[in-house]
Amino acid sequence: MGLSFKEVDLAVDVEVDNINPLPIKLTGFDYDLKINDISFVKGQEDKQLTIPSLDQTVFQIPVTLNYKNLYET
Repeated sequence: MGLSFKEVDLAVDVEVDNINPLPIKLTGFDYDLKINDISFVKGQEDKQLTIPSLDQTVFQIPVTLNYKNLYET
C-alpha cells in the first residue's frame, strides 16, 4: 500500500459465495469498475485463487485510486 499526492494504493476485501458442488479455481482475473460509464478503478490480478465448494472466500484486490479521476467522477 502506498500514498502520494497523486494517488493512494489500497487493498479491497471481496467476498465470493460458491453455491456450486465443485470448487472454483481461478488463475487470475481482470476488473473494471465504472461509474457513469467512466472507468473509476481497474486492474488485473494474476494470483491463483480457489473458492471451495458450497463455501465463501474473502480475497483482496489491489486498487489504486487516482485523486484527479476520483474528483472528476
